[in-house]
Amino acid sequence: MKTPYLLIAGDWYYPNAGTGNWLQCFETEEEVLNLISDGGRGTYTIKGFSDHGNYDWYEIVDLRSWIQP
Repeated sequence: MKTPYLLIAGDWYYPNAGTGNWLQCFETEEEVLNLISDGGRGTYTIKGFSDHGNYDWYEIVDLRSWIQP
């Protein structure tokens, strides 16, 4: 799998229905972490994705653990 790290983020405590909080997949976890910065007051800014404002939470999911036995 070429891009196994899925970035999920939301701007409310509870996630959106379905895949509404899925942002993008990346090749490395470090690549994702380099996009995220502390926006202050419990929020995060994600470069390229924070056009509408900051996020309250984020999660990086390694999809390989979901597809490999």
